[in-house]
Amino acid sequence: MPIPVRRRNSSKRAVKSDDGDSSLAAASASSLHCSIDDESLYVNLPNKTETIDDHVSGQPQAQPKGKSAGSMFRRGLSKSAVQLLSQDDQILSEILDVNVGSHEVNDSLEVNELEESIMNVNLSEERSREIGLVGNVNTSENYIEKIGDLQKQLAEKEEEMKHQRILFQKQIKLQQQKEQEYQDKIKSLEDELKSLKQDTIDIDATEQIHPNIDQEIVENARQNSLSPDSIARYSRQLLLSEGWGVKGQQKLLSSSVLVIGAGGIGSTVLLYLASSGIGNITVVDFDNVDMSNLHRQVIHTNDRVGMNKAESACLAMKKLNPTINCKTVTEMLTFENAMTLVQQHDCVVDACDNPQTRYLVNDACVLNHKPLISGSAMGVEGQLTVYGYKNSACYRCLYPKVNPTEGAKSCSDNGVLGPVPGLIGILQAIETLKVLTETGSTMHDRLLMYDSLRCSFMCIKKGKRRSNCAVCSPDPSIRNMEASKSVSSVARGPQQCGIIATSKIPQEWNKTCHEYYKVVKEGEKHLLLDVRVKRQYDLCSLKDSVNIELGNLNNHLDEIKTLSENGALPIFCLCRRGIASMEATKMLKEVIPWMKIYNIKGGLNAWKEEIDPSFPMY
Repeated sequence: MPIPVRRRNSSKRAVKSDDGDSSLAAASASSLHCSIDDESLYVNLPNKTETIDDHVSGQPQAQPKGKSAGSMFRRGLSKSAVQLLSQDDQILSEILDVNVGSHEVNDSLEVNELEESIMNVNLSEERSREIGLVGNVNTSENYIEKIGDLQKQLAEKEEEMKHQRILFQKQIKLQQQKEQEYQDKIKSLEDELKSLKQDTIDIDATEQIHPNIDQEIVENARQNSLSPDSIARYSRQLLLSEGWGVKGQQKLLSSSVLVIGAGGIGSTVLLYLASSGIGNITVVDFDNVDMSNLHRQVIHTNDRVGMNKAESACLAMKKLNPTINCKTVTEMLTFENAMTLVQQHDCVVDACDNPQTRYLVNDACVLNHKPLISGSAMGVEGQLTVYGYKNSACYRCLYPKVNPTEGAKSCSDNGVLGPVPGLIGILQAIETLKVLTETGSTMHDRLLMYDSLRCSFMCIKKGKRRSNCAVCSPDPSIRNMEASKSVSSVARGPQQCGIIATSKIPQEWNKTCHEYYKVVKEGEKHLLLDVRVKRQYDLCSLKDSVNIELGNLNNHLDEIKTLSENGALPIFCLCRRGIASMEATKMLKEVIPWMKIYNIKGGLNAWKEEIDPSFPMY
């Protein structure tokens, strides 16, 4: 609404110049003279004075008939002044109608409206100054306060929208993962339905081809111990002699196998156990499929990256052989749940990658009198044997002393040639079939060692059970899993493959990736010491880093002193996960204690997660 105006007869006339001329043009060309009294704002014109009331009383003034206050107020002004005032009338009316207390911004459209309102108020003030108007002081303060409130609301809503956008993106990612899982399950069910429909079609076709044949007589005349599907599916191994055949297949169909690990070794073990007709398979793996797994863990696929490995493996097995039963355990195998899981199965396949799990699986199998088929692979070599079968030695008989540093390296540290764990897994599957069917000569009394570069297989004769073995001797010290835990927990376990170990050095020696980023950002001079092996360093590294392997630090102390300007520059030690760099920090602090030496917590993995998501992961 336009601002109310009233006309007053003024006794004032045009101001005369020194030479006595009275000129309306002279008064109009000068800036409008404004005076403020208690009620109104007066704009002096040559013949009449227009008044803008301070709408305190809220009562509109009577206007001459046929003429609005706005038109009377604008009489005598230039076209540009009249145009500016016309725009201001509308803008100020809109601003005065804004209810800041009840205004809520719900989306980006309302945020834009707030921004436009603030801009219009500022523009209105500028225009008012251009035409020489000075508003009521209290009203101006109200406008300023309203502008401040609008700006505050705008900032709060922008922050809220940013937070909601992040949450929305996370929800979308989770939804996509769930959708992929549902699609895989739907595909599996569709395959089963397709198979059932095909069986129905075959039956209907048989009845149509032989309409005069009494099916009951035919069925009574049929003698077979296996279903037609089993005979068709396993016919090639059913034709084998030496203990396989129908009886051997029946044993497999009724047996149950527990497989620990669905990684490189577990992949081929599971695929061949499923295709061979093991009736019940349980897969234990708490880890998720990663892109770096796919070159050797062939049971998983690219579209299942991020899925739990046990669930991914079960999907693959059901697609290969929908007639088997497959269960998944997506939690870690521990000293608390191992006994229950082992009790429920006929034999156990160890396809794990750490010594702690090997000890606990071995003890659970010995206490439950279950055979254990064990395999391992590292680099270009692999091993295979069978424990606890036909009174053979167990894992503790071969490795009685638990060494905290034993098996300290994994595939992610040393690397592995993809087909090597696959081959070991195939050999384990064969040993499992032989144990279940009691066929052939198993590896219970031998240890197989495979070298892929020389394509050599070497069998070593294993000794008998140790008379003083802690778990399988006549007088064992380990009679339950609590006792097993007390002596085995010091060995490297699955958790330690990915954790950040920072407890062995004082906390003040550690720096987070954000703290190191600040050093780089501010351009502080320092020495970044990358202690990874060269083949890892060649894959990816941070700019201006110096590569000296952890094992060679003592041989390069003089070089380190020179690079750090004899301790004047701080040294930041870096590796992939923050473990080797922690050892480097500790070592350097012992030999050159006066230097400022820090460990970057979490290493390059933490750098990727916290600072640079595009940094390569291996």
